[in-house]
Amino acid sequence: RLEYLRKNMKNLTRSEKAVMDAYELMANHENHDKKIDIETVGELLNISPKTVETHKANIYRKLKLHNNAQFAVAVYVNAIEVDSLLAQVGEKR
Repeated sequence: RLEYLRKNMKNLTRSEKAVMDAYELMANHENHDKKIDIETVGELLNISPKTVETHKANIYRKLKLHNNAQFAVAVYVNAIEVDSLLAQVGEKR
């Protein structure tokens, strides 16, 4: 399943990846025990909650996700991939 996620991350648009990055950023924030809602993600990205919902639905479809737990794993895998790419070019997030 993890290999499938890694392989299919490349099918996500830049905007869909930005939504995943926003969820990851908020999950790593000091107030991570609070629920991350689409309104907050929208504010962070300067897009409407409806647009966040659309991007999230596209992520679920493209990665064949069925629930929030799978989405959380996908967000984590995306973060690892980003960190790996940055390490290859000698940068840190």
